[in-house]
Amino acid sequence: MSKYDFSGKATALLDVLLSFGNKTVVEGKAKSASRARSASQSRSQFIGVSKNGDKWQALITVNKRKTYIGSYSCEQHAAVAFDFYSIVLHYFTATTNFSYAKQDVIDMIANFKNNGDELRPEELHF
Repeated sequence: MSKYDFSGKATALLDVLLSFGNKTVVEGKAKSASRARSASQSRSQFIGVSKNGDKWQALITVNKRKTYIGSYSCEQHAAVAFDFYSIVLHYFTATTNFSYAKQDVIDMIANFKNNGDELRPEELHF
């Protein structure tokens, strides 16, 4: 990952979430139809995800620079990883691929913290 302080932002987000009601905190947004219909085999149906060899990679823009998140064997895991970093950066206005309830985001933050500040989407169950 980059030098950006995702760990500090994740901790701050957790503090906000703990005082928040029990409901959906982030609504997923579908990728635009014109982009989703692309003939490119490297393009994903998900925001922030593309095919790189036999893996799916997730990238996010931080301070106007593309930042590599990681490579995943599953397209959906790459999408969840993108979503997590988007939520950490933008909180409740984040652009995400899926909708997340408060507990989902808390579980993602715990996974991130428990794995040395690295999200492992394959360990999440929601």
